[in-house]
Amino acid sequence: MELSIAPTDGRERNACRSIDPAGFFIRHPPGPHLLGNFITHEDHLFQTIHMGAAVVDKDKWLLIIDGLVERPFALTFTQLCQLPRRSVTAFHECYGSPLKPPTEAVWRIGNVVWTGVPLKFLLDLARPSPTATFVWSEGLDYGTFHDITADRYQKDLPMTKALNHEVLVAYEMN
Repeated sequence: MELSIAPTDGRERNACRSIDPAGFFIRHPPGPHLLGNFITHEDHLFQTIHMGAAVVDKDKWLLIIDGLVERPFALTFTQLCQLPRRSVTAFHECYGSPLKPPTEAVWRIGNVVWTGVPLKFLLDLARPSPTATFVWSEGLDYGTFHDITADRYQKDLPMTKALNHEVLVAYEMN
């Protein structure tokens, strides 16, 4: 597969059609006595959305790998799905938001099967600099939570964790 040059004009942001629901949204899981399977069905999985959920146009979506790498590149959703994939069964828990930390246990948990491309595979293609210590990811979601406005969601992951085989750029759940 030929890798595309990573765009620098921000066009990847055009993949966000809308935010729905907008703003904070929470769906609590049902009580444990109502769960009958080891894998938590999507309808029973909690949802905690702090700034709203991005409704994404898959035809415009791009994964861009750039920064402290030798070979920056971009992949469409279709290209991403053509790469080697693996599935990981994982315990999934929401700890809450660092902007408004929980004052009591939130107990939002589930067991899910994530499927996607190992992040290590993508990083190996990009060849990170030895000075790169974190992978930063950005989402298309944006909005305001607890009086803080953000034009995108960002999260860091230590490079040592990013290179573990179980870390995926997931595109399927269950």
